[in-house]
Amino acid sequence: MSESIAGKLTLTDRYVGPRGPGRTIAVAGFVDMLGVGLHLSLLPLFLVTFAGVTPAQVGLVVSVSGAAAFLAPYLAGHISDRVGPLPVWRVAVALRMVGYGLFIFIDSVWSYGLLALILTPLDRATGNAQLSYLIAKFDPDARNVTMAAVRSCRNAGLSIGLLVSSVFIAVGSKQAYQAAFLVNALSFLLLLGALSRLPAVLPPGPDSPSGAPAEAPPATRSPWTDRRYLTLTLGDALMSVHTTVLFIVFPLWMAAQPHLPTELVGVLLALNSVATVLLQPLLSEHGVGLRNAARLIRLAGLSLVAAGALFWAASLTDARLIAIVLLVLAMLSLTLGENVHEVAVFEACHRLAPDAAMGRYLGVFNLGDAAQRVVGPYALTALLVASPAGWGAFIVLTGLGSAVVLRSIGEKR
Repeated sequence: MSESIAGKLTLTDRYVGPRGPGRTIAVAGFVDMLGVGLHLSLLPLFLVTFAGVTPAQVGLVVSVSGAAAFLAPYLAGHISDRVGPLPVWRVAVALRMVGYGLFIFIDSVWSYGLLALILTPLDRATGNAQLSYLIAKFDPDARNVTMAAVRSCRNAGLSIGLLVSSVFIAVGSKQAYQAAFLVNALSFLLLLGALSRLPAVLPPGPDSPSGAPAEAPPATRSPWTDRRYLTLTLGDALMSVHTTVLFIVFPLWMAAQPHLPTELVGVLLALNSVATVLLQPLLSEHGVGLRNAARLIRLAGLSLVAAGALFWAASLTDARLIAIVLLVLAMLSLTLGENVHEVAVFEACHRLAPDAAMGRYLGVFNLGDAAQRVVGPYALTALLVASPAGWGAFIVLTGLGSAVVLRSIGEKR
């Protein structure tokens, strides 16, 4: 049975989730991303320093494992529609716990590649199962508020994990890195403990909530033939290049600009993390319903286009102080666009999907971001490092993406 959020939400409810399943999901997201932050910071250094893996090989494994996991969200969604999302979520987390614990044994690119090929699909499946569970558990009008708290907790967990990793990096020994990998693996026990507190949700089926037989449900349309939903997926993929720009392209672009202060990279990324934690719960109530989602998409598109223009301007000026001001404004604009986009597109992705096939629809929706993660890093890095005009591509992609998303939201059924 889906739940609503009755009454006025407190500040605590907004940032760590409403009491009950919503808060448990948010805590689970915090624990998961705490381990992700710890692992992601340490892994490249460990591979290059102690496992004899070159940076080029790391990039190749990331690309290959990402491509191999391309269909994982859809397959996880298909299974979730049959058995329910919670069992899929629990099994994926248990397998990830074992897999991430095995990182202490990595000693070559082959062992790293094998684990990456196994774990990347499981990581993607976990995200789909978590999203499917939240949508199944809450009423449509309560989903965005709950998801905002989850995002806020996930970003807080990621930031803390990144900070904790610095302790292990400072020690610098192989044993310290291996201890960190074990800490990450053991954190999944806390995650499984949180998931054990969640009530199950029934998969879509012919039985009514009371248990009495119901009439057979009508045939559900496949997401692969739903033009409106595929349009939404395409538009989201184009807009989602902001994630690649933020975490991959931006630091590399800054390093390639001799006149820009590279010491600001960490400060600007920290600014993004803090602002994201604060913004998500504040924006969520403004994104309930497709009409409000459309308004937010317009704002997101304008903010992302403005961010691209400001970054472009920063690359063209030789005045250090002006460049710093432009970079700060660009990061604030990018952060606003990123957060508004996530709130709006989440509202659209579950409002436009039938309940009986929610897992499959969400799986198809997540394929857009997966494709962007495969193509985006190489293409955007090549464009932006080669010329400041590469920011024009970012402006075109995000502007076009917002227009495509608006088209999908505005279409009549």
